[in-house]
Amino acid sequence: MADPKDPIEGPQEASRRNPFAIAGLALGVVSFFLFSIGLIPILAIVFSSIGLAKSGNYQGAGRVQAWIGLVLGIVYTVVYLYHYGHLA
Repeated sequence: MADPKDPIEGPQEASRRNPFAIAGLALGVVSFFLFSIGLIPILAIVFSSIGLAKSGNYQGAGRVQAWIGLVLGIVYTVVYLYHYGHLA
């Protein structure tokens, strides 16, 4: 029987990546260029929030990426709102 603490024979749970956090970061970076499409920064916020919520399931993997994606999503949502006159 494999020892779960053994890095060679144990399950590879710690090496899994958080796909929601990675998607949130990618959408946050893409929203830098395409903020005029208002859905992209909002999706960055949504996926980053899900990535933060699920980071416990992935042993904390992707927490930094999710935070960065969340901040970028919020910033470029505000830029979008300002650009189209929704904010004074």
